[in-house]
Amino acid sequence: MTTSKAATQSFVRECFQATMAIWKDQTNYETKINNLVKNYYVDTDVIIIRPSGNPIKANGFKSMIANKDLQVESMEIVSFDSFREMAGGKAAVLTVTRHDKFTYQGKSNDDICKFTYVLDKIDENWKLAHVHRATGQPPA
Repeated sequence: MTTSKAATQSFVRECFQATMAIWKDQTNYETKINNLVKNYYVDTDVIIIRPSGNPIKANGFKSMIANKDLQVESMEIVSFDSFREMAGGKAAVLTVTRHDKFTYQGKSNDDICKFTYVLDKIDENWKLAHVHRATGQPPA
């Protein structure tokens, strides 16, 4: 079994777009966020490591999206930087550069940041197994 670099990139882009859609329109929030986790995450124990180093699981991410202290202006995938297939095509690691503009507790952030996504293939579908966001840098 082999994976496709394009298929994993497509999965990450689709997950990102689904997440952004929830941030933009939080009507029916509970249903949307539960579907996001069900469709894109291995399970609710997936760890997401934030730049602070503080990890959160899926339930913490759900709360983060709904947090009124976090106001997202824009987030975009700038590039897919690396891809590595593992476990005979059942897993993959991708690094991605994003440009995120948001305000947290009144402080504006305009960050170029790196993400690492670890994907697991379950029943022929990609799922997020682990996410790590590095500390953002100001745009050059």
